[in-house]
Amino acid sequence: MRSVFTPVTTNQADRWATALDPAAQTVWRALATVTDPEIPVLNIVEMGLVREVSFRDGHAVSAADAATPDEGATATTSTVHVVITPTFSGCPALHVIEENVASAVRDAGFMAVEVSSRLSPPWSTDDMTEEARRKLEAFGIAPPQPHGGLLQIAL
Repeated sequence: MRSVFTPVTTNQADRWATALDPAAQTVWRALATVTDPEIPVLNIVEMGLVREVSFRDGHAVSAADAATPDEGATATTSTVHVVITPTFSGCPALHVIEENVASAVRDAGFMAVEVSSRLSPPWSTDDMTEEARRKLEAFGIAPPQPHGGLLQIAL
């Protein structure tokens, strides 16, 4: 398996655009079209739910690199593996998000898609991008501020 982008921290704007592999960029752009079913103004990339995108069993190329670019956005013999972390372990929308991830990646031209969940490290509001915070505020939800994992509670 070749991992094309495994973020150390998921709180980076346009993290998919930093991937060097054109196929990986295509996958990350597809993932950015998947919205949170409970807060549809946010996509799962800016929320920080996507932890990893990797390719297995083949080589993925973008349409620009393919011999016949008019055959679709991406030509591939790879299986795309996407790892997501839900906002909490009992997230009722997890199954819907997994299905939507697989559908978006298939729609981008990758027929073999695996989606798995990873609970560790757990998702944190620190994983959200600043764009996600702005969208939450515009939607009428007070956006959580980054806390670096340290929460002080007055007792």
